[in-house]
Amino acid sequence: MPTADEMRKLGEELVAAQRARQAEITGIKADAATMLNEFDAAHQAMGQETREQLAQDKAAMKADTAAFVDELAAGTAVLKDEVASQLAEFDAAHQAMAQETREQLAQDKATMKADSAAFVGELADGTVVRKDEVASQLADYDAAHQGMAQETREQLAQDKATMKADTAAFVDELAAGTAVRKDEVASQLADFDAAHQGMAQETREQLAQDKAAMKADTAAFVGELAAGTAVRKDEVASQLADFDAAHQAVAQETRKQLAQDKGAMKADTAAFMGEVDQFIAAHKDEVASQMAGYATEMAEARGAWREHLAAPVPPPPVEVAPPPPPPPPIEVAPPPVEVAPPPPPPVEEVAPDDLTVIRGIGASTQERLNALGIKTYAQLAEASPDELRDNFGPLARVEEWIAQAKDLI
Repeated sequence: MPTADEMRKLGEELVAAQRARQAEITGIKADAATMLNEFDAAHQAMGQETREQLAQDKAAMKADTAAFVDELAAGTAVLKDEVASQLAEFDAAHQAMAQETREQLAQDKATMKADSAAFVGELADGTVVRKDEVASQLADYDAAHQGMAQETREQLAQDKATMKADTAAFVDELAAGTAVRKDEVASQLADFDAAHQGMAQETREQLAQDKAAMKADTAAFVGELAAGTAVRKDEVASQLADFDAAHQAVAQETRKQLAQDKGAMKADTAAFMGEVDQFIAAHKDEVASQMAGYATEMAEARGAWREHLAAPVPPPPVEVAPPPPPPPPIEVAPPPVEVAPPPPPPVEEVAPDDLTVIRGIGASTQERLNALGIKTYAQLAEASPDELRDNFGPLARVEEWIAQAKDLI
């Protein structure tokens, strides 16, 4: 039968378990908040890096375009000077050869025609080389843009996988979550979805700004190419149209990817909330069942304790002295010789032990044991369980008392 100390210890254990559970819930809540803050910071840093990379690519493209325009202007000026110089030389030669024969003039004319053809060929070769350089630069920029988009998609996939793993770990750690925790998780997920929407909006705005800036730069570039030929203008327009189409395709793909990620995140959130609801419902029933079991055990222990207190305490056995023997027959004897009786043996005093250190024995139980002549651990260890049970009732744990007394000897 549980004693008052055991009942008190059981109550203290229940209170300690409740406090430990509350501390665990608080720790889980703090870990979840920290995890969401870290994820949001990483998400913000990734957006900042993407914007910086776009700005760097834009600046590099602008610098390359300006350098190309400068080179083209310098090449045009050089060609103009060379043509002017050649024309001046030709005019001087023409004036000098005015007096020469027609054959010499025809030869000079053929030579000039050959030189002009070579010059036109060189000019055409230079245009092809420059066209290849521009195409290479545009291809490099498109490849860099594609790589950046791929890295963004991979980063989003990694963040999604990390979030899913963290969500699974968080679900496992929600051992004692409540409806309040459900509302907090829903609020945090709503905040995360709002942040995701904001990042998507910023990305779309940044793409729109980059597109507008690219169009402006293209317009400026086309304006600076006023001295270019119609063929070169058509080629540049075609290249810019291809680049704009590629840019539009990348932007469309990015928007589709963001829409897919948003849908997947909503689906994961819904599944997560369903798992949280199931987990809370399952553990709610389990906790209710455990508390009902604790209540039943407490009721049984209180009933046994009341029965023990209500049981009458049997009086200690009364020792009945045996009847005195019959007197011996009177015999006349000589007067006895008085001999001094031997001294009585010294009574050994036994120091009593504190029996209350034994679990289940209180002050009142110790007094009753002392009344039965049991004052030491050794006497209790040698006592009969049946005799103790006859004096203390069938619910007394006399075997445990005896075992503990043997350990204390």
